[in-house]
Amino acid sequence: ATPSQLTTLISSSLRPSSYLATSPAAARRVADACAELEATAPPPLWPRDLRRLDGSWRLIYSSALAGPQPPSPLDGLPAPPAA
Repeated sequence: ATPSQLTTLISSSLRPSSYLATSPAAARRVADACAELEATAPPPLWPRDLRRLDGSWRLIYSSALAGPQPPSPLDGLPAPPAA
């Protein structure tokens, strides 16, 4: 996958207004595409490539991003009584 294809894949694999994948399969597709891109990319040239990263960055962090799917808020609740 090219960087452009990877960007498109990531965009289509995320929930709207979120950084969470739409499904475990979507998360796996993104991870596989990233691994393929990293495996085929030339090694970085230092310090030239480091200068490309120079600038202002926004750090995005959430512990919910630690897994492929966030836990459902209802997972800890007991099952409803049988009717």
